[in-house]
Amino acid sequence: MSTISAAMEREGFQALFFGNPDATFVFDTSGTFIHCNDQLIELSGYSRDELHNMTFDPLVHPDYLEETVRQFARCAMGENCRYLIRAVTKYGDPLDVDITNIPVRGTDGTVVAVIGIARDISAILAAEAARLRMKGELHSTLNQMAIGIGFVDRQWRFTFLNDMALRFLQSDLVTAIGASLLDLLPGVSETDFGAACRQAMHESRIATARAFSEDLQKWVELTAFPTAEGIVLHVTDVSEDQRTKLKLEQNAERIRSQAALLDASQEAIYLRDLDGRITYWNKGAAQLFGWNDDEAVGEHARELLPVNPEAFRTATEHVLRVGDWDGEVEMYTRDGRIVIVGCRWQLVRDDDGKATAIFAVDSDITEWKRGEDKRNRAQRLESLGTLAGGIAHDLNNVLTPILMSAQLLATSETNDSRLALLGSIESGVTRGADMVQQVLSFARGEEGVVSVLDIAALLAQVQEFSRDSLPKAIRFDLTVQTGLWPVRGDSTQLFQVLMNLITNAGDAMPGGGQLTIRAMNGADKASNRVILEVEDSGYGMDAETASKVFDPFFTTKGLGGTGLGLATSSTIIRGHGGDLDVYTVPGLGSRFRISLPAAEEGAGAEPAEPPVQDALPPGKGERILVVDDEATIREIACQTLEANGYQTLAAEHGREAIEIADRGTKIDLVFTDMMMPEMDGAETAAYFMAKHPNIAVMAASGLNANGGVARAAHSGVTSFLSKPYTTSELLVSVRETLDTWGKA
Repeated sequence: MSTISAAMEREGFQALFFGNPDATFVFDTSGTFIHCNDQLIELSGYSRDELHNMTFDPLVHPDYLEETVRQFARCAMGENCRYLIRAVTKYGDPLDVDITNIPVRGTDGTVVAVIGIARDISAILAAEAARLRMKGELHSTLNQMAIGIGFVDRQWRFTFLNDMALRFLQSDLVTAIGASLLDLLPGVSETDFGAACRQAMHESRIATARAFSEDLQKWVELTAFPTAEGIVLHVTDVSEDQRTKLKLEQNAERIRSQAALLDASQEAIYLRDLDGRITYWNKGAAQLFGWNDDEAVGEHARELLPVNPEAFRTATEHVLRVGDWDGEVEMYTRDGRIVIVGCRWQLVRDDDGKATAIFAVDSDITEWKRGEDKRNRAQRLESLGTLAGGIAHDLNNVLTPILMSAQLLATSETNDSRLALLGSIESGVTRGADMVQQVLSFARGEEGVVSVLDIAALLAQVQEFSRDSLPKAIRFDLTVQTGLWPVRGDSTQLFQVLMNLITNAGDAMPGGGQLTIRAMNGADKASNRVILEVEDSGYGMDAETASKVFDPFFTTKGLGGTGLGLATSSTIIRGHGGDLDVYTVPGLGSRFRISLPAAEEGAGAEPAEPPVQDALPPGKGERILVVDDEATIREIACQTLEANGYQTLAAEHGREAIEIADRGTKIDLVFTDMMMPEMDGAETAAYFMAKHPNIAVMAASGLNANGGVARAAHSGVTSFLSKPYTTSELLVSVRETLDTWGKA
C-alpha cells in the first residue's frame, strides 16, 4: 500500500490519474476501492466517500459479476486484462463498459494493487446496433412506401431506388443502380424536374416541381432534398390531386362569377374547403363579422369564427356526413362581440359527386333570440302569477286563524308582556299577509297603496322584525340622518325590498359579520332624493355575477334560490321612480344603494302609530252560519263571533250549509269562503239568493279582493272580506251586513 501511496504522490501520476477523461480507479488486491478520479464518481453516481473501501460488486451487473471476478484475479496475478461488462450505477441504470486492469507491483515484484480504467461505450454500442437494424430494415421500409424514393450521388448516379421509384422509371434494380440519372431519363435536364434536381444538388435547397409526364401519362410531383452525398428524390403520382385541384378551381371560378349576386344578399355567405379554409366571403359576411374578404379568405373558419370550436366541428361533421345542416352557433365578430347566428350549411359536390366544399348562409338572430328569452321569461312570470294565486290562498287560510286567535286572546289577557307578545304575533301576521298580497300584485302587475312615508319609522320596524331572523353572530347597525325627508310609496313594498336585501346579506355572512343600514338625504334638496344603503361584510361578488343579480331567475343560491328576490326588488324601486344599484368586491362584501324621490314640501308622513280604534260593535243574538273548508278558520271565526254576542253554526262546504238551511234552521247570515270543495262560495251564495232570500250572505277569500268581489257580486253576496281578516274587520262587516239587510 505504501508503494501505491508513493506513486499517487508523484506529479506525473497525479496528472495521468486525475486528468484521464475515462473513469480511473485503484483497487487493493482484495477488490476494495482505494482511490478514484472524478470521472468514476460522475459515471457511477456514488460519492468519493461512498466509493472509499467499497468493493466492486455493487457496480457490476449480476450477470457479469463472475467474469469480473475472474478478470480481476488474473490481474492480481500480474496480467494486464481488458474486457467488456455490464455495469450498474447507484440509481440502477445499466451501462456497457470497456474495462482495462493493470497490476501494480511493489519493490519486491509482487502485485500490491490494481489500476482500472473504465470507458462507457453504451452510446457506441447502441449506435452500432441501430445502424445495423436500419441497414437491415431500410430497404424493406422504403419499398413499402407509396412514393418513389431514389438516392443520387454527386456524379448523378443512382445509389438506391425503392420499388415504387423503379415503377416510375419503368426499370429494374440491376439496370438502375449505378446508372446515371440523365441516362435513365433522357431530356429531363431541360424540364422543371431537372431544374429542381440541379437546385438541390448545387444550391443545397429543397426544390419541388409538378408536371405532366407524357411517358407515364400521369401528373407527377418531384421533390429533391439535398444531402451530404448528393440528393434524395421523392416522386409522387398526383394525378388525382391535380384533377381535384382543377375542379376546385373551376368551382371557385363559378362561385366568383356569381359574386355580384351573392354580394347583394343581406345574409353572410361564404365558402370553405374541406380543410375549413375560407375561399369566398361576401359583403354580408363582412358586414356581420367585421372582416373584409381579403382578411377572411385563406383563414380557417374554425379559428376565425366560432366561440365554441367543438360545437362548430360537430356541425361540420354533420354536413360532411348528411350533406346539410341547419342550426344555431355563437360566433365572434372582429371587435370581440358574440353574435348568435342561424346557419344553413350545404355540402358542395363536383360533377362526379365528390364533396369539395361547404357553402354557408348565416343570419344574425341575436336580437330575435334575446326577444325569445324575454318572451320565455314573461311566460314563466305568468305561470308564477298563477302559482302565486294558489299559494296566496293557502297562506291566507293559514294566517287567518293565527291573526284572529291572537286578537281573541288579547281581549281577555291582562299581562302586559303577554299582550306585547300577542301584539307581535298580530303584527307579524299582518305584515306576512301584506307580503302575500304584494307577491300577487307583482305577479299580476297591480298597483300598491301609495302614501307619504316616514322612512325612519319604516326602518325601525325593519330592524325590529329582523332582530330574530338574523344569526346572533351578525352585528346590525342602523344609522338615520336627522331631518330625513319623507317619501311617497307603498310601505309594504318597501318593507319587502329591505327585508329581501337584509336576508341576502345574512346569507352572504354565514359565519357572522357586519350589517349596516344607512338612511340619508341627497347631497342637496334640488336632487330631491332619499338614499338608503344596505351593506354587508360577506362574500362579495365578481363583476360578471354583479351584472346579473337583478335578472329574473338568476340566483347564486343554487337549488335553494328562486332568482326573483332582487328582480322583484328592482321592479318595486323602479315603480317608485327610484334606482337600485349594487357595489361589490369579491371577499369584501356588497352595498346595495336605493335612491327614492323625496315627497313634496308640506306633505305629511304616514303616522307611525295606528289611530285608536272605536269599540267593536257587538252582536244581538243573531245566528251566523260559518262555511269554510278550513277547520281552524271555522272554529276561530265561531269563537270570535260568540265572544261578541252572536250565535254560530258551522259547515265544511256549501252543500252542508244548504242542508242545514233546508232543514228550516233559523239563520240570520251566512259567512262563506269562496273556494271550497263539493260546492264553492259562489254556488252557495247563488242558492241562498234563490231559495232563502231572507238570509244575508257575506263572503271571504284568500285571493285578491278585487277578483273576489267581482265574482261574489254576481252570486248575491252583499259584503266581502279578504283573508286574513282581523277581528275588527269581521265584526264590523257582520254588523253592517245585518243592519243593511234589515235584521237588526
